[in-house]
Amino acid sequence: MQITRPTPDTPRGFGPYPAIEARLPANPDMAVSLNADFADSAMSDPEREYAIREAGKALERAQHEYQLSGCFHDCAARDEARRYMEALIRARSPAQVRQMERTAGLA
Repeated sequence: MQITRPTPDTPRGFGPYPAIEARLPANPDMAVSLNADFADSAMSDPEREYAIREAGKALERAQHEYQLSGCFHDCAARDEARRYMEALIRARSPAQVRQMERTAGLA
C-alpha cells in the first residue's frame, strides 16, 4: 500500500478524507481550532449525525494507515480526524442530546 501525502497543489476534498479535508485550512501548517470551526456551524441535527458517522469512518481509516506505516505524519492525521469528530459531537444541539438520552433509556 502506497501512502501519498497532499501537497499545496493537491485539490482539496480529493484525498483519502474528503469530508475532513474540505473543512481544514488551506495552509497545513496553520493551527486548527476545531471548537470554533464547528460549534457555530449551521448543521441540522441529521446532517451533524451523518457527519459524525463519516468522521468516525475517517478516524478508523486514519488509525489503520497509522498502524500500517508507523509514520508520525499519519499519527497526526489520525489525531486530527479524532479532534474533528469530537468537535462535531460537542456541537450537538441540546435537543439532540435529550432525544439520544431518551432513546438509550437514560432520561
